[in-house]
Amino acid sequence: MKLPLIVGIPLLLCAAASAQSIVSTFTGGNDGWDVVNASYSGHIVLPTGASTPAPFDGVEGLPAGSLRVGDVFGETGVRAPSAFVGDRLAWFGGRISYDIKIRFTDATPYPAVWLVGATKTLVFNAPSPPLDVWHHVDVPLLEAGFRVNGWQGVAATRGDVMEVLADLRGILINTEWRSGPDDTNVDNVEFAQPTSGAICYGAACAGSNGRWPTTWVTGNVASGSTIGIEVTDGVPGSFALIVVGFGPANVPLFGCTAWINPTPTNFFLGLDGAGRASMTGTLPPASAGPLATLQSVLFDTAAPNGNGLVLSNAVQMTVP
Repeated sequence: MKLPLIVGIPLLLCAAASAQSIVSTFTGGNDGWDVVNASYSGHIVLPTGASTPAPFDGVEGLPAGSLRVGDVFGETGVRAPSAFVGDRLAWFGGRISYDIKIRFTDATPYPAVWLVGATKTLVFNAPSPPLDVWHHVDVPLLEAGFRVNGWQGVAATRGDVMEVLADLRGILINTEWRSGPDDTNVDNVEFAQPTSGAICYGAACAGSNGRWPTTWVTGNVASGSTIGIEVTDGVPGSFALIVVGFGPANVPLFGCTAWINPTPTNFFLGLDGAGRASMTGTLPPASAGPLATLQSVLFDTAAPNGNGLVLSNAVQMTVP
């Protein structure tokens, strides 16, 4: 479906959002990272009970200064400090990136990154880095490539990723790429928000399918640009109402939370057999700054809240 979108929306009453990054460059120490026993299977409950400060290497690095880890545990990884965790839903659609240098490998795909939530651990598998050279890794914070509760677990949905990011308990990077001795350096870790102009906020409430329904914007938010709006993880064959707002809110509604101040502008979509729906639209001419907010109301007759409706997360769109 292609429709003109958000014509005449009032200016938001909040400040313009900007993409943020949390970075560890290890130029003078380990930045509070530690070495942990990272499980390839099952949900990781942090703290793991076995950890040690990550050794600092003042010579290796891009530039000099990095973490250097050997074969410490059965499945060894490095864990980010507290500055990286918490409510990180606004990082959905962004990325985790880092540089890694390994000296031993089984030459097979293994977990590269773990995102640890309250009840789920998301595992991103990757091919082995090449030996004895610095290798850059980018992990998009979207559902593609992530698995739930184990490197051979079921494929993550968009709702799984948003749910974990909304209560992020840990970020782990794998340093063990061989069943035997290991010697691995990690440098320049960056945890970055999306730069598209769309930022998620506000937790959804789970539907009768046990999933967190999601709303997301694809494409770059810019004056006159074409974007996509996607709803996922709803009840297959049901319906969703995408509501356009003019600013953030926090109001209890239907046993969930309304995260936007609604306008009369909304779009009614049917969900397919996978519980998804999408539409495209052209943004109006707009000056730099906040443009609009979005949230979806999904019809769910068996919803746990007993109201027959559940609400998704919200999205704030900002023209750079």
